[in-house]
Amino acid sequence: MSGRHTVHTRDWQERPEQHSAETEHVSVFIRHATGAQNADMLSTRVSCPGSQYGTLDGSSPAVGEVATRVLPENYALCLQALVEGGYDFMLTYHHPSVPVPLDPARFPHAVVGEDRLTAVANPRHLAAWRGRGGRLPLLQYSRGSFLGLLAALAQNQPGAPETEVIHVNENSLAEALKFMALEGHGIAWLPRQLVEADLGAGRLCVVAPELPMEIRLYRNAGRSRAVVERVWKAAGGPAHANPE
Repeated sequence: MSGRHTVHTRDWQERPEQHSAETEHVSVFIRHATGAQNADMLSTRVSCPGSQYGTLDGSSPAVGEVATRVLPENYALCLQALVEGGYDFMLTYHHPSVPVPLDPARFPHAVVGEDRLTAVANPRHLAAWRGRGGRLPLLQYSRGSFLGLLAALAQNQPGAPETEVIHVNENSLAEALKFMALEGHGIAWLPRQLVEADLGAGRLCVVAPELPMEIRLYRNAGRSRAVVERVWKAAGGPAHANPE
């Protein structure tokens, strides 16, 4: 499937420039879940909607060294990869306003973190846009993007500015919208973790109320191997009975 590739944890630490932003954070999740660096090589697969960011800070059980195969795709394709049994886990954002079409008995989840969807803009350009009056320019995710669904919810919250779409990013990657926002092309709804450093440095500013999100790790309970169970335990996943 498109976007599928293998990431070795140790290689990732040595050569981060070779990996895309959305893969980085899945690899970080796996790295925080691993223990001994010299353990036998194990393999697991994670499907991940593009631009997913999440870690397991604070968990340190000895899982062993893990090779990951990551599928950074849109939400629907990642759901399909998990349901069809080709992937062990799906790492994704969650908000109660967006239903998850998964049987919780067959596809249980663990909450591994929290984030907030934040509308940001380059402060210099924001002042100019507001000075002209009218709607503010909005950078939008592609159709079918999970963050796009959440951004639409966030944009309709009280306190959000009136906007008009001036660009649609067809690859659904938050990182691309972040760079456009930094360059002053418009407002972008981005995960807070992605822009925290830019907000602190004043390169971006918040322009609307934030939308809270959970970071969830879903698993296919029909796929049970030693490494899968170890990662699941490290994530704090509930015990389950194999539905098969």
